[in-house]
Amino acid sequence: MQSQKQSRRTEIFLDLFLTDLPAGSNKLGFDRAGLSTIHAGRISESYLHDVVVNASERMDLKDTVCYVCGPPGMTDSVVEILGRILGEGGKQRIFFEKWW
Repeated sequence: MQSQKQSRRTEIFLDLFLTDLPAGSNKLGFDRAGLSTIHAGRISESYLHDVVVNASERMDLKDTVCYVCGPPGMTDSVVEILGRILGEGGKQRIFFEKWW
């Protein structure tokens, strides 16, 4: 008998937002983790909302886990936004690391 975790397909998407990347330098690439995208500029609330909502169309939103890494102010803001988007209990599925 397979466990629930074994029977589900894991999807990993990596989006990097770099504020020191020249505008127009967005790049798409493949690596071992899957599809990744590098964006020039800051991450927006509307982008976060779109990503989470699109993921919830493919799988149950309660199974979405988010990883955030960056400076403390950005990390705090993104965690707060993601918590609202994920809904009740969502903040427990957000993991973060703050650069000091």
